[in-house]
Amino acid sequence: MRTEFRLATLTVEEVERKKISFEKAFTNALAKIPWKGDIAFAFNLAWETLENYMLADYMLRKDGIPNPPLRRKSAFRVAFYLVFKKHRRVSEIKRFTGGLLSKRLYNILRQLEKVEKEEDVIEEEDPAVRLSLKYSHPLWLVKRLLEL
Repeated sequence: MRTEFRLATLTVEEVERKKISFEKAFTNALAKIPWKGDIAFAFNLAWETLENYMLADYMLRKDGIPNPPLRRKSAFRVAFYLVFKKHRRVSEIKRFTGGLLSKRLYNILRQLEKVEKEEDVIEEEDPAVRLSLKYSHPLWLVKRLLEL
């Protein structure tokens, strides 16, 4: 799981840093890591993390960490997905993050272990913002869809 986590983190980082496609970023990340693990699992982990990244970024902003280093932010996004969507324990996540997450980020993840659904975390009143964060869709798109 450590290698899969690292590969997913590098993929998410490559997508944001270089603004390249997911497949290209995954291929680049694969070239950087001596591979021992389940490629399909790492691919799905990175993909599903990107499908759910906006709520993770919202949690960072909400806790006063708006711009962490990109690698740390990417690792947090992957860990957030594992804790919030896949219901993994933070103690389990700690074993394979490799020092990428700080104590403050682990505290955010610990708070999320108790949360059942997205609505319990999002403190925004605007329904468009709530839906945008919940489904990781751009706010302009959600507003447009609500107008229809």
